[in-house]
Amino acid sequence: MGPGQSAHSYRDKRRAIISVQWVVVIGTSYLVLFNKGQVVEDSWALFTVLVFLASALVIQKLPQSVFSHKFFPHALVVADTIFISLGISLNRESPWDLFLIFFFGLFIAGIGESLIQIVMGCLILSILSIVIGPFPTMTDIRIDSDVLLRIPFLFGVFILYGYLAGQVKAEKKRAEQRQAALHEVNSAITSTLDLRTVLELLLEKIDLLLLSSAATTVRLLDRETGELAPVASRNLDEKDWQADQRRNGSGPANIVFENKAPLIISDVQTDSRIRDPEFFRKRGLVSYLGVPMIAKGEVLGVLSFYTRGRNEFDSEEVEFLTTLAGQVAIAIHNSTLFEQTKKQTFELEKANKVKDEFLSVMSHELRTPLNVIVGYTDILFDGMLGEINLEQQEALGKVLGRSSDLLNMISSILDATSIEAEATRVESEETNLKEFINELKSTCDVPIGKEIRLNWDFPSDLPVFKTDSTKLKQIIQNLVNNALKFTDKGHVTVTVRHDPEAKIIEFKVADTGVGIPKDALPIIFDMFRQADSSETRNYGGVGLGLYIVKKFTELLGGKVGVESELSKGSTFTLRFPLAV
Repeated sequence: MGPGQSAHSYRDKRRAIISVQWVVVIGTSYLVLFNKGQVVEDSWALFTVLVFLASALVIQKLPQSVFSHKFFPHALVVADTIFISLGISLNRESPWDLFLIFFFGLFIAGIGESLIQIVMGCLILSILSIVIGPFPTMTDIRIDSDVLLRIPFLFGVFILYGYLAGQVKAEKKRAEQRQAALHEVNSAITSTLDLRTVLELLLEKIDLLLLSSAATTVRLLDRETGELAPVASRNLDEKDWQADQRRNGSGPANIVFENKAPLIISDVQTDSRIRDPEFFRKRGLVSYLGVPMIAKGEVLGVLSFYTRGRNEFDSEEVEFLTTLAGQVAIAIHNSTLFEQTKKQTFELEKANKVKDEFLSVMSHELRTPLNVIVGYTDILFDGMLGEINLEQQEALGKVLGRSSDLLNMISSILDATSIEAEATRVESEETNLKEFINELKSTCDVPIGKEIRLNWDFPSDLPVFKTDSTKLKQIIQNLVNNALKFTDKGHVTVTVRHDPEAKIIEFKVADTGVGIPKDALPIIFDMFRQADSSETRNYGGVGLGLYIVKKFTELLGGKVGVESELSKGSTFTLRFPLAV
């Protein structure tokens, strides 16, 4: 059922070919059997006639599908040309002029743009065939039966060839239309990823392109129930159709789905596989074609076509609509993936929001009592509530140290939550770097019990630097604290340099600690990631310090890099442009 194809066109084509073929067979048989009104007594001639008659009978009995095959006209032209040429040759009266006119008629049939042009050309040739050849002189004009036979014979032959040539051209045009139709449908359904819009565009294009299709329906697999669900229809009341499907099931569509192959039903009003034929009788629907919609080897649903008259769908129609269904399946597959991705994205965003809210609330709730603990412990440590001995002072120092670690951890969680929610804002201000470094030095202390030197190396002529000093302070504090944590002895050095040519401020934090394995370097800036994430690791933390360093550095327009060697230490480098 190509675009614009009539439901009865192939049956009409069959009748026309058979009728004209008999004219050709009878005319050619006469040429072979009669010469000058006398029967030719030649067994070879008789055999030829019998073969020709038998071929006509065989053609008459051929099924509809053969006549609609795209190569049938070509095969018939070749066979008829052989038989007609043989018939003219066996008629020894004057074969040369018949041959000339016969092949000239073939030429007209081939170049004619329409059947009317071919008929007019062949009619003129048939009349000319009476004037040319059979009369040696214009004074010897005798019209006998052999001469008169030329008109119907040649006319019938040329009409057949013209009709077949027209069919070949029409088939070529239909192929071009189908290709254009497939392209048009594909362009329409791939212009959007919304499933409902895809189906509406599909049905609209089918309705315009396939004129013999009275109604079209789409059923898709419901993965939850495993059944075909009626989702869209054209030229049917969708609610009535869906209600009928729910009552009586999908019927033939299930067969198409299970077999993964097209199904043709000549009359849905009488077929035993139809559970509710009355539904189709009321709407005047007769023939049915269902094709599976397959994408990635999986049947996604069934595309169904109904016609108002009885229609014998041929192989080319089925092939065309199967290709169409394949294109639709790919569009539906992409649309389904898009819908699933949207759903998953929404669920992930919801889960992330819940997680961020939970972390934020819990961090606030934990920090409040912890600040009280730190405050009272500090009061005890300073002897404000009475003198304490050295052992008590050491114990309180450990409490203060661990409490500070816990407070830093909670603050890191709050910062990470703010970063993930994209709620972190940069507040730039003019910052005197020398004063900034001196203030930073006072907040960084070497942990009790570690043999570490904390060195600060910076020139006295550092420029004024426009940046968010609070975030810059936290970045360097995190790096220094990280270096002190992973260094048991040796030194940690903070270096600050100004490159006026490149307009860059560079900070380096180097240590002589345990170092970082090469395979862990790409992940140390990830959230909740550490070089050693095992439960038996020697160093604590939740893996947020370096994550915050990287994110805050990028917010300030800078870059962070790291070089490390196991057992020798690590160096983290920060580079910021002077103007942020």
